Amino acid sequence: MQSWNNSGGSGFSIGPRALTPAIKNIIIANIVVFLFMNLLGSGIDIFVHYLGLNPELVLTRLMIWQPFTYMFLHGGAMHLFMNMLILWLFGTELEMLWGQREFYRFYFITGIGAGLFSVVPYFIGVLTQGASFAPVIIGASGAIYGILLAFALTWPNRTVYLYFIMPMKVKYLMLIMGIITFLSVGNQDGVSHLTHLGGLLVAWLYLRFHGNYQNLNFNLKQDFSRIIDKIKNIRFEQEGDQPTSSRPKQQGKNSGWHKVENSAVPNPDRTRSELDRLLDKINRVGYEQLSDAEKKRL
Repeated sequence: MQSWNNSGGSGFSIGPRALTPAIKNIIIANIVVFLFMNLLGSGIDIFVHYLGLNPELVLTRLMIWQPFTYMFLHGGAMHLFMNMLILWLFGTELEMLWGQREFYRFYFITGIGAGLFSVVPYFIGVLTQGASFAPVIIGASGAIYGILLAFALTWPNRTVYLYFIMPMKVKYLMLIMGIITFLSVGNQDGVSHLTHLGGLLVAWLYLRFHGNYQNLNFNLKQDFSRIIDKIKNIRFEQEGDQPTSSRPKQQGKNSGWHKVENSAVPNPDRTRSELDRLLDKINRVGYEQLSDAEKKRL
């Protein structure tokens, strides 16, 4: 993702101009920990055991530091790179707006809150069933999702380039990410979607009720509601049937409405039908079951 920053003047800039102090320190800390982990060799498992987030150890052995330390551990170079890249692209302006101290507070509250949110299912499982599966969680993604949400709520109409190609308003990007994250909770794909969801929830609560942020433009939810209503109201075609269209009927030769055969112009009805098919498949089998072509189309 690439952030496009309209400077308000005659020009524009791509991405942040420089690393701000808090983001620079966070990135350095994550890189140092990653390099140290890779120097440990076989000892890395012990390192992750004590510093990764294991809900069982947090509750039974009171390793209460884990909801903090897990944010500095990453499972691979790409995992680390993507988290730090998004932090840099979207966090810089937030730190410039809030200040270094407040940015630290938001980042760590969101990350720790996301970690604690991930402990809840294990706790519920122990209470209801006497045992529960407790995967070890590592990575800063919970806090990163909070940063993305804060950016979207602060500058909802800012344009970002998805995969550096497709322009999209950041508020719609967050809507899509939120839906995918929610639908993916419970998937056994090696990704802690629940932690991501917790990051979004904690960030929203912090921004919504913290005194300094009560004046944010939370009309964003009206935009999201409008989109959801449109999706719900779409009547999708059955196989072999023509989709229902709300376009005006052609009134005459000069009405301006005409049929284009074999044109490269996108067909809105076909697009809606494809959207319905993809959303229905996500609802049935999960986002990860989509083919690469379907994910690109979505």
